[in-house]
Amino acid sequence: MISGVFGLPGSGKSMLLTNAAYNALNHRPFRIGSNLVHDGRYEHVVTNFPLDGCDRLDFDALGKYNFRKCLFCIDEIMMYCDSRNFKSFSDDLKFFFSQHRKFESTIIWTSQSYDDCDKKVRGLTDKYFYCRRVFEKVSLVSPINSFLDVRDGAIKSGYELAPILQTKILWLPRWWGVVNSYQIIGKDNLPEPEYLKW
Repeated sequence: MISGVFGLPGSGKSMLLTNAAYNALNHRPFRIGSNLVHDGRYEHVVTNFPLDGCDRLDFDALGKYNFRKCLFCIDEIMMYCDSRNFKSFSDDLKFFFSQHRKFESTIIWTSQSYDDCDKKVRGLTDKYFYCRRVFEKVSLVSPINSFLDVRDGAIKSGYELAPILQTKILWLPRWWGVVNSYQIIGKDNLPEPEYLKW
């Protein structure tokens, strides 16, 4: 299964991924409301951000190797498969995302906006969650339900937030010391700019 989490910068998306990864490392399922995000039965937890106990994600290896029984936690997925750069979405990535279930793997991705991620990934994503910070130390993560209905002779479809009782409350200080949410994703060791005075 593929789950997507989106929300503004600083809303708690990286902390939520860390929470999900730690549950998997301890072989515990991870839920948001009544939604099972992952079942906790993985041989490897693979992340694109430094996290003790996890394996480092090599995005270019996806679809080329047999990643079986893995949980993939991909923070800021648009760094790898941007919707505006859809021609770079390789056949290997199509294979990986379309066949992940047959490899008994689960993918959780985050992005700052729902439509930043390539359409192929969004089309395969079966669960969406909206993350928002409500207080300095608290984020709320709400499932997004899709609907298809017939009203007044027309087919209506769309999305709506799940009832408030389905919302996960994320206590951010629990995860602040575990992961660095200021870790730059996608590029390492950037050179310092040359600042020029006016």
